[in-house]
Amino acid sequence: STNESRKRKMADIWLGTSQMEKEANYFAHCLLMPEEMLIPDWKKSTKDSMAVGKLAEEYHVTRMTMCVRLKELGLYNE
Repeated sequence: STNESRKRKMADIWLGTSQMEKEANYFAHCLLMPEEMLIPDWKKSTKDSMAVGKLAEEYHVTRMTMCVRLKELGLYNE
């Protein structure tokens, strides 16, 4: 129903899952953690949760944000 789809859309917006929000997050990830810099840094690291925390500090982002970016790049699966 129209009402149900409106509720779903509002839930997506509230949860940050709208397409626009996803694109904005991806853009921010690319800007703050460029692939050309992050991949070499990750390869030099211990490639574990400690490395995620260290890189998050170096890039001035949260651990969660670093995890998401590393997953986007296919580098981290936890």
